[in-house]
Amino acid sequence: MEKQLFSDFAPVTRRQWIDKMIQDLKGRPYEKLIWESPEGIPVEPAYSREDTKDLSLRDGQPGKFPFHRGYHTRQSWIIGQDITVQDPKEANKQALLAIKGGAEALGFIYPDIPDPCIGMDGLLENIELEKVPVFFENSFHPYTLFTGLKQALSEAGVSPASFHGAVSFDPLGFLTVHGDYPSTEKDTFFSGREILEEAGELFPHLRTLAVHADIFNNAGGTAVHEIGYALATGNEYLSYYTKEGIPIDNVANHILFLFAVSGNFFMEIAKLRAFRMLWSIVMKTWEPEKPEHLTTHIHATTALRNKTLYDPYVNILRTTTESMSAILGGANSLTVRPYDMLLKGYREPSARLARNIQLILKNETRLHEVTDAVAGAYYIEKLTRQLADKAWKLFQEVEKEGGYRKALKNENIQQALSDSLEKRLMNIAARKEILVGTNHYPNPQERVTDEGSMDHLGMSWSPGRKLIRPIDIRRLGEEIESLRLTTELAQKKPVVYLLGFGSPAVRNNRENFVLNLIGCAGFSFTETAPGATPGEHIKEINRIHPDLVVLCGDDEGYPEMTEKLKKELTYKPILAIAGLPEKNMETLKIQGIHFFLHQKVDLPETLRDLQKALNLIQ
Repeated sequence: MEKQLFSDFAPVTRRQWIDKMIQDLKGRPYEKLIWESPEGIPVEPAYSREDTKDLSLRDGQPGKFPFHRGYHTRQSWIIGQDITVQDPKEANKQALLAIKGGAEALGFIYPDIPDPCIGMDGLLENIELEKVPVFFENSFHPYTLFTGLKQALSEAGVSPASFHGAVSFDPLGFLTVHGDYPSTEKDTFFSGREILEEAGELFPHLRTLAVHADIFNNAGGTAVHEIGYALATGNEYLSYYTKEGIPIDNVANHILFLFAVSGNFFMEIAKLRAFRMLWSIVMKTWEPEKPEHLTTHIHATTALRNKTLYDPYVNILRTTTESMSAILGGANSLTVRPYDMLLKGYREPSARLARNIQLILKNETRLHEVTDAVAGAYYIEKLTRQLADKAWKLFQEVEKEGGYRKALKNENIQQALSDSLEKRLMNIAARKEILVGTNHYPNPQERVTDEGSMDHLGMSWSPGRKLIRPIDIRRLGEEIESLRLTTELAQKKPVVYLLGFGSPAVRNNRENFVLNLIGCAGFSFTETAPGATPGEHIKEINRIHPDLVVLCGDDEGYPEMTEKLKKELTYKPILAIAGLPEKNMETLKIQGIHFFLHQKVDLPETLRDLQKALNLIQ
């Protein structure tokens, strides 16, 4: 059928496609259309079969080594719901509501604090533990959790062999984030050994070692960093515990990888595919007896770093595309963060919306019935290989350094993540990377309630001493949000008057630009009548006394309008200009213009300077 169909069409070469693109773009060089991703991968505007002809990935099969096309022949996944445990009985109520609302697995997150006892009193009551996988998260008391789980299963009459889930113990992840272990290094790793040895005999489906690759994402890392450092962490655990006498099959069977999925749709799909392939290659070198131990469990969570306090409904859109990336990339389970969790914590209405994203993708789009929906897509296949090559090189560099712990001690991992984060923050500041509602298209009238602390990560404990330098975990919008909160909490919110004049096109353009720029600080804007004369503007300004007046007009008209303001205003507001009139800048500065608002400004720096000028901050 394929030969009969395509024999009717002349083949089109890659060169022909490129020539056609250049023709349509009126001769613009093709190279100008290529951009470089944060991973250092050149992304072309179009891909063809020729881009994949030399890739060994193209002919792989689902469920077959090296598993880039998935571990199974169907692309099904488990719908997860995370619940923070402050009170076990209250968490149980939330869990039962989540299951009733469509959750297929539960994640119980215990805060990382050293003192309080970990309790399970009533936590697992009325949960069908043979059917519902349960994942536990706590770095201080993993063995206590494991013991509590055994007791709960015994009381419920559930065989450990039929239970699926995890006690996610990740000492290296804890060290990376906090700068030290929960206890001594020896005692910390010994806790993991105790659980591994007991779980190996009792729990064939319980994952007890976790690799939190999501921390690299939330520290600003690229997909290459996430994959490379996840491989290095996982390999460190394999090396450590096999040296302790635990068989490789036991360690491999109990390891779990947790990835955050961000907004770069295709890159995130390729990330999970590339990792799955590379981990199977790592495992193959360890020669496990059972072929199924070449695979692992990949749990994905929608990313934290691009989520925002302001305009939180946009987070729903972000998590929707991220969920699709995780599913199409082949995640085994997925948790979607509630859209307003940064401000309000766990609320069932928000949790329900988060679950419904997955329920729609599963039950209405039926993605779980498709086998590797992205297979053969030229761009994704090429991207998978490029990511895999770069991540493997990074993994090898870490191994040459002596492994993950040595690389942490030498601060090479921290520095790489810090450099990547700095580039992202610079892009946010320059608005090359957009966070809708935060650094672009803000709603200046929006207010968030004063929650006091912006401790959005729940990192409520930090060691007094640091064994190593911890990584810097933060959201991309934090700095701008902090500035906006300063405005919101001020006794008097600054008022901005947009003085538009000149040609309507230029005036409207610049007024919209200013609204989108300094609106990110949450200032109030007054309504200005379209077509008002300069005299009418000045009369209105003298009447309402705005704190900041921004001129929005033609460059040539700025000196005359500024001089008119200087003569006729009855008080002295802060004056700014929309644009960068280089010919008249010195004249305008002498006339009293304080700020020039244009495309090249650093957004946080500009907002901070405006707040200083308006006496909001020192």
